[in-house]
Amino acid sequence: MHGGEQVRGADEHGNERRQPGEQADQQEKADQRLAGDHQPAEQVRASLYSLGSDGKYAALILKPVREILLQERERQHHLQMLESIELMHRAADEEDLTDALRLILEASQTLTGASYLCFYEIDEVNGKVGRVVWSGPNDIFPERLPAHDLHSLRTPQLWTPGKRSQTELQRAARSARLAYLATSPLGKSSAPLGLLAVAGESAPLPEPLLNQLRLISSAATAVIEQHHRL
Repeated sequence: MHGGEQVRGADEHGNERRQPGEQADQQEKADQRLAGDHQPAEQVRASLYSLGSDGKYAALILKPVREILLQERERQHHLQMLESIELMHRAADEEDLTDALRLILEASQTLTGASYLCFYEIDEVNGKVGRVVWSGPNDIFPERLPAHDLHSLRTPQLWTPGKRSQTELQRAARSARLAYLATSPLGKSSAPLGLLAVAGESAPLPEPLLNQLRLISSAATAVIEQHHRL
C-alpha cells in the first residue's frame, strides 16, 4: 500500500466493493434519475384528420387538455360579456326605472363577479341619497347615505382593508369584513344622480374592475336621465 492511497477490495466475482455509505449515496442518485425520467404525463386530446380524397394520409393533432379548458373558460366569459351588454341595452326599454336598474345590476354582477351590488339614487325632491336596488344581504349596504359621501366618492374608487375608511359605505364594508368595496358615481360631478357600489369577499384586479364600473355607471346614468326626461 502506498502512502495516503485507499485500496478497494473486490468480491468473489471481481466487482469492486463499496462502503455502505457510498452504496446508499449511489442508490439515492439512481432513484433521483429514475424519478426525473418519470414525470407525470400531461393529458392531451387527440384529433385525427384525413388528408386528401383517397384517405391515404392523416394528421394527428395533440392538444393539451388544460389549454382546451382555458379556451373554453375564455369563450364562456366572452359570451357572458355579450349577454351583460344585451341586458344593459334592454334596460333602456324598461318603462319603470327600478326595473331598468335591476337589469343593469344583473348585468353588473356577471361583468364584475361581485357578490354584493347596490345602486343609490338622489331623491329629486328632498335630495336624500337612498338605496334603490341591491343584491345580497339587506345589511351589507346602508339604506341611506350622507350627501357628503357622494362628494367623497365623486370618482371611481377601490377600498380594501387597511386603507382609511372615509365614508359610510367604506365603514360598512370594513364592519362586514369584505375584501373590497368599489364605487363609481352616476351622473356628472356638477349634477350627481347617485352611486354604484360593488363588494366581494375576494379582491379583484383594480384596473379591470374600475373600468367595468365606468361602463356600468355610464349605462345607468343614461337610463336615469332618460326617465327624468319623461
